[in-house]
Amino acid sequence: MGPRPRKWFWLAALAMALPGQALADCADPPAPGVDWRKCILTQRQFSGVDLTGAQLKDSRFTRSNFVGADLSGADLRRAKFIDATMAKVTLNSARLAGADFTKADLSGASLRNADLARTQLQ
Repeated sequence: MGPRPRKWFWLAALAMALPGQALADCADPPAPGVDWRKCILTQRQFSGVDLTGAQLKDSRFTRSNFVGADLSGADLRRAKFIDATMAKVTLNSARLAGADFTKADLSGASLRNADLARTQLQ
């Protein structure tokens, strides 16, 4: 067996081993359950949007506006909300482990049953 058939064999094996889940599309509009994992969405307007159950793990939302947004049950692990405006945001039951809210305005935010392990709230 020459090098070319062996190469195709390993590529086919790798393709079959990958999970069937679709990758995040950072251009998708805000919606419940949206998948924005590892997206960079800085200086955006998300005021009042419904992002319940959204996948935002490892994303960046620096200087974005989330005033009155609902992120209940969202996965925000290791997401960056540095200097974000998040007054009156709902983060009930959200997974916030390792998230960074440095200089974020969380006045009036609801964090009921949220996982705050290793979360930066300075």
